[in-house]
Amino acid sequence: MFIVSTIDGKTYREGVGFKDSESNLRTFVWDDVPRDVKITRVQLTFPFKVKFKEKFFAPLLTVHGFNRYYFSNEEVQTFTLVGTEAVSTGERSLEAKIIGCIDDKAKTVMEIREDKVGNCTINKFDLKTLKDRIKAGTFREDIIRQGILRAEV
Repeated sequence: MFIVSTIDGKTYREGVGFKDSESNLRTFVWDDVPRDVKITRVQLTFPFKVKFKEKFFAPLLTVHGFNRYYFSNEEVQTFTLVGTEAVSTGERSLEAKIIGCIDDKAKTVMEIREDKVGNCTINKFDLKTLKDRIKAGTFREDIIRQGILRAEV
């Protein structure tokens, strides 16, 4: 689950029920984070709880101080090819959650991938690589949200 904090003090949580603009009750997802907010931090909760001083809680991974952020789920689904038609043969399965952090000054992207059991990996690459993925159609540019640098807070 992601948790987004904004400069105006609002918090957005993945999976929380809310009413959309048409008063339909839905579950909050990244696409529902308003495009005009300035994000101060993004957190990922780990998929397990730990006990500390008699209390159980899910640890958080927190990132902040970047120009822009994105979030995505990595899912897999099995398909069978029948002739030229792909037929789904399995349910989709969540493999990982990914937070992307963009540093415009350094022209770099850092992706933090947390798999379904809590293992984390960090991948850093050039901003050009992300732009190439957008151009190739393998990345949705509209999931990127504006951040705010610590110096601006």
